Amino acid sequence: MIHPRCCLLCCRVGAAAAAAAECCPCALSSPPVCQSFATFHMNLPAASAALPLPSPLRGSVLLRDCLEAEAGFLLVQLIKAALAGEGALGPPPAPLPPPPPGQPPAAAASCRVVLLAAAQSASHYSAVLRKAGLSLPTLVGAGQLSVVELLPALAAPAGLPSLRDVHARLAAVLTGEAAADSRQNSGICLIVDDLTALHCLADSPADWAAFLHACLAVGQAPAGAFVGLAHSGIPDDERWLAQLEHAAAVVIDVEPLESGRSADLTGRLAVTVRDALPARLLQQAGPGQQAAPAEAAAGGGGDGGVAPGTRHFCYRLGETGARYIEQAV
Repeated sequence: MIHPRCCLLCCRVGAAAAAAAECCPCALSSPPVCQSFATFHMNLPAASAALPLPSPLRGSVLLRDCLEAEAGFLLVQLIKAALAGEGALGPPPAPLPPPPPGQPPAAAASCRVVLLAAAQSASHYSAVLRKAGLSLPTLVGAGQLSVVELLPALAAPAGLPSLRDVHARLAAVLTGEAAADSRQNSGICLIVDDLTALHCLADSPADWAAFLHACLAVGQAPAGAFVGLAHSGIPDDERWLAQLEHAAAVVIDVEPLESGRSADLTGRLAVTVRDALPARLLQQAGPGQQAAPAEAAAGGGGDGGVAPGTRHFCYRLGETGARYIEQAV
């Protein structure tokens, strides 16, 4: 069974997607959820809660959504966090501890981002990143962001590419990024915007397993990160999605509100941290510097460490991003 979110030849290729590329990430909703952002701003606390993510962004993060509540808005925020060397989606992370005498201060451990765009076009990401204060052409020109785009291949006479072709293109980009990162002492953050659609391109289970293994290997590398978005509710995908969930350090489920979208709230999130995530996870200490304090490694303390468990948030989409408010369970 082919799920409507699984096919690359969906309405995203049509005029609706082209129009959405020129407006905010929530433009495809009806009505646009950003219309009542002013009301939301008045009713919620001035400070948005921060989602419990490693800072800087490291390891594997699974985003899981459904037809009623899409997780695409998180991708843009995670791209921005990876480029800035941050992980929290909300208030800025705690400052780095002062270096020992005679040592230069530690810099934020930013990543070079590779975006595998299967669900949206590069022009769409250019528009939404611009609203987030980033310029895609500038980032690409500076070597901070690489985009592997699949939608132009739909217009080719050969039609849809195979997953093997996509894997080969991605591997070539990652190899080039790894060589540059070894010179600049930075990591790679791979972001895949639609694993469900890519699964439809696989000719065999072995091809799909090899692709997922390669993605997870990026997140397991020193100073590396992998973020993958998949859609729930597809029986044929349950097995590999469960395997990906088991391998992820953080799983974020985007769900609709039981009462439906309101003027003040768009949906809710369940953020599950599978292992303790210390603040400044996997950050490389400079010569003579000490690693993160022991209490951070325990996942507690006031330095931004994240303890295992599940926390629930409501969120509200606005023209410039999302705001979060934590729910007491």
